[in-house]
Amino acid sequence: MKLRKNSKFTSILSSLGEQGLGEDIDIKLVILGEGNIGKTSIINKFLDNEIPDKYIPTIGYKINHKEYILGNKKIRINIWDCCGKKAFNEVNPAVYNNIDGAFLVFDLSRTEETLKNLKKDHVNHLDYYWKEEEGILFFIGNKLDLVLVNKDLEHVKNYLSEDDLIIAVSALTGENVNECFELLVYTVLKQTNRNEVAEEFIQFIGKTEGELISQVIDIANIDILLLKEKVKHLEK
Repeated sequence: MKLRKNSKFTSILSSLGEQGLGEDIDIKLVILGEGNIGKTSIINKFLDNEIPDKYIPTIGYKINHKEYILGNKKIRINIWDCCGKKAFNEVNPAVYNNIDGAFLVFDLSRTEETLKNLKKDHVNHLDYYWKEEEGILFFIGNKLDLVLVNKDLEHVKNYLSEDDLIIAVSALTGENVNECFELLVYTVLKQTNRNEVAEEFIQFIGKTEGELISQVIDIANIDILLLKEKVKHLEK
């Protein structure tokens, strides 16, 4: 098994072998990207933490947790918030061990620059450390609230393929933030043949599989995203 950069989303949801079905399920998620693009803000929004007005860089890494209690089952996401500043970018290899999923975060208002750096600084690390392991990879475009003034969104096509899994979010407004984490949890459960737990999970969060998957951007039609945001803006 290998890093899923070139597989369709439907294949990610396929069954890939039985694993233990313990009542406590731990999911390790690492969040990577350069500094000052909103990685910590995305996490804080998801955890309902206050987002500081002033940018405070993460040094090394910080582990956050989110739990879902489904009857006698507990799902816990262990969220590894990794530093983005190059001065502190000697990430401990332990960060990459036993990863279930990774969010590679880029800035929708600086698409070309941040995707280029993401590919150079972090994708290679994941390729090296994951090797033959299986993992779920999402590219998370932050600052969706700024795409109306951004002229470079088309550059996404230059760095990502139609097989890459992309979700656009806004840490400021909270748009799609919960959904990207929920989609990760649901996909991990399906991937590890915990289908009954997966169904309990989507019932618990009050969403359907289709609603979760609909957050993934079809890069071939990325202009539609801009159009939808423009209409939404005009309706306000």
